[in-house]
Amino acid sequence: MAKKYSIEIIDGIVEVRFTEDPEAQDICDSLDDAAQVNPNNLRLWDYTCGANLTGHDIEHVAEHARTIQIQSGRVAIVAPHDLTFGLFRMYEVHRKEERIQLSVFRSVKEAREWLKA
Repeated sequence: MAKKYSIEIIDGIVEVRFTEDPEAQDICDSLDDAAQVNPNNLRLWDYTCGANLTGHDIEHVAEHARTIQIQSGRVAIVAPHDLTFGLFRMYEVHRKEERIQLSVFRSVKEAREWLKA
Protein backbone atom coordinates (compact mmCIF):
# COMPACT_ATOMS: atom_id res chain seq x y z
CA MET A 1 0.00 0.00 0.00
CA ALA A 2 1.38 3.40 -0.99
CA LYS A 3 1.95 6.01 1.68
CA LYS A 4 -0.35 9.02 1.67
CA TYR A 5 2.45 11.33 2.78
CA SER A 6 5.99 12.41 2.08
CA ILE A 7 8.69 13.43 4.54
CA GLU A 8 11.50 15.83 3.77
CA ILE A 9 13.74 18.29 5.60
CA ILE A 10 13.29 21.88 4.44
CA ASP A 11 15.33 24.64 6.06
CA GLY A 12 15.94 22.54 9.18
CA ILE A 13 12.29 21.54 9.59
CA VAL A 14 11.09 17.95 9.22
CA GLU A 15 7.99 18.38 7.05
CA VAL A 16 5.34 15.69 6.69
CA ARG A 17 2.98 16.50 3.85
CA PHE A 18 -0.16 14.46 3.20
CA THR A 19 -1.11 14.06 -0.46
CA GLU A 20 -4.61 12.78 0.27
CA ASP A 21 -7.10 12.62 3.13
CA PRO A 22 -5.40 10.44 5.78
CA GLU A 23 -6.95 7.89 8.08
CA ALA A 24 -5.83 7.68 11.71
CA GLN A 25 -3.41 4.83 10.91
CA ASP A 26 -1.77 6.90 8.16
CA ILE A 27 -1.07 9.64 10.70
CA CYS A 28 0.31 7.12 13.23
CA ASP A 29 2.56 5.68 10.50
CA SER A 30 3.79 9.18 9.60
CA LEU A 31 4.59 9.86 13.27
CA ASP A 32 6.64 6.66 13.45
CA ASP A 33 8.50 7.48 10.21
CA ALA A 34 9.17 11.10 11.20
CA ALA A 35 10.60 9.95 14.54
CA GLN A 36 13.31 8.13 12.58
CA VAL A 37 14.50 11.39 10.98
CA ASN A 38 17.32 12.61 13.21
CA PRO A 39 18.29 14.98 14.59
CA ASN A 40 15.62 17.60 14.54
CA ASN A 41 13.36 19.32 17.02
CA LEU A 42 11.25 21.29 14.51
CA ARG A 43 8.43 19.37 12.84
CA LEU A 44 5.57 20.40 10.58
CA TRP A 45 2.56 18.28 9.57
CA ASP A 46 0.71 19.64 6.53
CA TYR A 47 -2.97 18.67 6.21
CA THR A 48 -3.79 21.09 3.39
CA CYS A 49 -5.55 18.18 1.64
CA GLY A 50 -7.86 17.84 4.68
CA ALA A 51 -8.42 15.10 7.23
CA ASN A 52 -11.90 13.74 7.86
CA LEU A 53 -11.34 12.07 11.24
CA THR A 54 -13.57 11.37 14.21
CA GLY A 55 -12.98 12.57 17.75
CA HIS A 56 -12.03 8.98 18.63
CA ASP A 57 -9.45 8.98 15.79
CA ILE A 58 -7.91 12.18 17.18
CA GLU A 59 -7.64 10.68 20.67
CA HIS A 60 -6.06 7.52 19.21
CA VAL A 61 -3.46 9.49 17.25
CA ALA A 62 -2.62 11.68 20.26
CA GLU A 63 -2.16 8.59 22.46
CA HIS A 64 0.07 7.00 19.82
CA ALA A 65 2.15 10.19 19.55
CA ARG A 66 2.77 10.19 23.32
CA THR A 67 4.24 6.66 23.11
CA ILE A 68 6.91 7.63 20.57
CA GLN A 69 10.34 8.41 21.96
CA ILE A 70 11.11 11.64 20.16
CA GLN A 71 13.19 14.56 21.33
CA SER A 72 11.54 17.64 22.73
CA GLY A 73 10.75 20.43 20.32
CA ARG A 74 8.12 22.33 18.42
CA VAL A 75 5.39 20.82 16.28
CA ALA A 76 3.30 22.87 13.86
CA ILE A 77 0.18 21.52 12.20
CA VAL A 78 -1.15 23.18 9.06
CA ALA A 79 -4.92 22.84 8.61
CA PRO A 80 -6.48 25.51 6.40
CA HIS A 81 -9.97 23.96 6.21
CA ASP A 82 -12.37 24.66 9.09
CA LEU A 83 -13.17 21.01 9.91
CA THR A 84 -9.54 19.94 9.80
CA PHE A 85 -8.47 22.98 11.85
CA GLY A 86 -11.05 22.16 14.53
CA LEU A 87 -10.02 18.50 14.65
CA PHE A 88 -6.38 19.39 15.16
CA ARG A 89 -7.23 21.95 17.82
CA MET A 90 -8.81 18.97 19.62
CA TYR A 91 -5.59 17.04 18.96
CA GLU A 92 -3.61 19.91 20.48
CA VAL A 93 -5.57 19.51 23.73
CA HIS A 94 -5.18 15.71 23.80
CA ARG A 95 -1.48 15.89 22.89
CA LYS A 96 -0.46 18.23 25.75
CA GLU A 97 3.02 17.27 26.91
CA GLU A 98 5.70 19.35 28.62
CA ARG A 99 8.46 18.41 26.20
CA ILE A 100 6.46 19.30 23.07
CA GLN A 101 5.16 22.73 22.06
CA LEU A 102 2.37 22.21 19.55
CA SER A 103 0.28 24.72 17.66
CA VAL A 104 -2.20 24.62 14.77
CA PHE A 105 -2.05 27.09 11.87
CA ARG A 106 -4.03 27.93 8.75
CA SER A 107 -0.98 28.32 6.47
CA VAL A 108 2.46 26.80 5.96
CA LYS A 109 3.98 30.28 6.09
CA GLU A 110 2.56 30.98 9.58
CA ALA A 111 3.66 27.54 10.78
CA ARG A 112 7.23 27.95 9.53
CA GLU A 113 7.49 31.44 11.08
CA TRP A 114 6.37 30.08 14.46
CA LEU A 115 8.77 27.13 14.25
CA LYS A 116 11.71 29.41 13.48
CA ALA A 117 10.86 32.03 16.15
